[in-house]
Amino acid sequence: MSKSAWLIVAILLLLLLILLIASYQPGVDVAAFRSRGTIKSDFKVFFDEAQTEEVTVIDWGVLEPGTNMTVTVYLEDAVADVEVTTANWSSAEAQKFLTLTSLCEGGQLGLTLHVSPEIRDVETFSFDIIITKR
Repeated sequence: MSKSAWLIVAILLLLLLILLIASYQPGVDVAAFRSRGTIKSDFKVFFDEAQTEEVTVIDWGVLEPGTNMTVTVYLEDAVADVEVTTANWSSAEAQKFLTLTSLCEGGQLGLTLHVSPEIRDVETFSFDIIITKR
């Protein structure tokens, strides 16, 4: 092989190394993952304000590290004071890196799933969302 051919190979290998270094994210083993939350409540929960589309499962879609996803649901009879908890996580590892928060105003409940930027070793997960009247 000629010197110019070796030079081209060396440049290509250097470019490949630069791309690999630039794309490295420490602590992130999975760039995106699927998830679901099953609603459990002693009253009905709906996706729409007209209360025609009942919620049984929230599909959080594909989530990425360091993001938040908010889903707004509507509570039967405009229940205004609720407590939201989680249970039955399919992955103990997911539970370490995910947090569900809620905000209830006038029968409208915002559920926000926070994904830690440090999440790792999670490909899919599911959990129950328990909504109870206070």
